[in-house]
Amino acid sequence: MPAQTPWIIPTPFANFKELLKVRPYTGSLRKDIFYLFIICAIHQSILPSIVGRYHLVDLMTPWLIVTLVVAPLGRGLLLTILGALLMETGSTAPAGMYLTAFWMIATGVFLSKASLSWRHYFPWIVTLTIAELWIILFELFVNAVILNNFEFTLQDFAIQSTRLGFGIALGMVLCHRFRTGDDPVGNF
Repeated sequence: MPAQTPWIIPTPFANFKELLKVRPYTGSLRKDIFYLFIICAIHQSILPSIVGRYHLVDLMTPWLIVTLVVAPLGRGLLLTILGALLMETGSTAPAGMYLTAFWMIATGVFLSKASLSWRHYFPWIVTLTIAELWIILFELFVNAVILNNFEFTLQDFAIQSTRLGFGIALGMVLCHRFRTGDDPVGNF
């Protein structure tokens, strides 16, 4: 006779452990929105106090790119629009800047999603690089037009290069479970 496993008594913290497994696309809209708000709060409140006035770390772009790649079209667009609107709330840029930039990225990702093999590193690296560069260049262009200052110093280059590198690295960490096949990439 096989040994019976003892009954596990559920505790109030049983679901809390599941909430700590933070990932861009969980399959639950409530969790996805909750995580998006948490990432936005960290991105706009905690990180600026750590890194100062330099915007060295971008959490939202890699998070939204991984969501766009792995989520179905409707869910991915909804979360991307919500993420862009959350970025707008903490920005002094003109209204709609992030919404426009992320809409263009979402269009590119969804048009190329079915033709790329997401089990390899290269499509992830290229997609994350293009998306980060697009956001960085879009921000630089809008700020240059608004401030009428088209100077780009070596320090600006170092800051944006650090941001690009960190965004790609974070995106690769976030996409690992989807790239290895633990969770399939969303339906096309």
